[in-house]
Amino acid sequence: MELLIPNIGFGTTSTDQERYGQVATAVNVAIDMGYRYFETSKMYGNEIEIGLAFAKKMEEKVVKRNDLIIANKFWCTYDDSTIIENSCRQSLEKLKLNYFDIFFLHIPSRCIFKGEEQLFPLYSEPSNEMRDIDYVKAWKTLEHLVEIGLTRTIGVANCTENQLQRVLNEATTPPKIVYIECCPGLHQKKLITYCKRQNILVSAYCPLNRPDFQAFAESYNNHIGILEICQKYKKTSSQLILRYLYQLGTIPIPKSITPSRMGQYINIFDFELTDKEMNLIDSFYIDERSIDLEQGLNQQFPLKRKKIPISSKCKF
Repeated sequence: MELLIPNIGFGTTSTDQERYGQVATAVNVAIDMGYRYFETSKMYGNEIEIGLAFAKKMEEKVVKRNDLIIANKFWCTYDDSTIIENSCRQSLEKLKLNYFDIFFLHIPSRCIFKGEEQLFPLYSEPSNEMRDIDYVKAWKTLEHLVEIGLTRTIGVANCTENQLQRVLNEATTPPKIVYIECCPGLHQKKLITYCKRQNILVSAYCPLNRPDFQAFAESYNNHIGILEICQKYKKTSSQLILRYLYQLGTIPIPKSITPSRMGQYINIFDFELTDKEMNLIDSFYIDERSIDLEQGLNQQFPLKRKKIPISSKCKF
């Protein structure tokens, strides 16, 4: 059966400022608002509370399991096929699910496995922790998870075009979706175009950037052209970004624990940006990542956060 993925999703990563239960509450509210696609991960550290939220809404008959698209990811410390399968089963148990709709390779880079709870050994001595293991080997394990029914489909996160092409060249089950950082400051149009040619969907995380990019956001939010577009459509600047990403051909994955913002984020399908308006938002591109992946660099994983100073030239 074909996997139908909604045009917008909801992220569940936790921040240090959020208390236990806040993300679960947000998931409950999101389901009530109509969100049906949820991104989860062992790395986020909140699978148990989110599982309780899913179970609550199913018990209340607000949704059935097949109403939801639930994605999960395995981390870069998992490289052995048995460990990857066990990680998938453990996440399913915590989330109170029998299967995932999507299971991602979180980062196509491998680190030494030092136990279930030590997810970040690479941050202490990265040069000693990286393993030169081909991510295609891990992909073969993902294909097995589809065969045994633990996930309906599989995908790659935080990847490059070259990495995707290698998977496509060697895969029995090709990736159906990628999960990449994508926002006006890093729109990744070239990768999106490539994915369209390969019939691969694109989920866009960090669509609104992060709080530590506040200076960029202020420049965008105060731009006279953006303010005029907001007034024209009676939308917020965040809604413009999400609509922009949707029109680029991605599935935006915003995240919030504030109901008013969550309601705004899903309300982007009653207007359409013109080519001129899309081009204006394009102009905020600075090729800057908000997620620092530099600790996991190796020859297979060349993504590096550029250290671009905040200045008048940085529009977002």
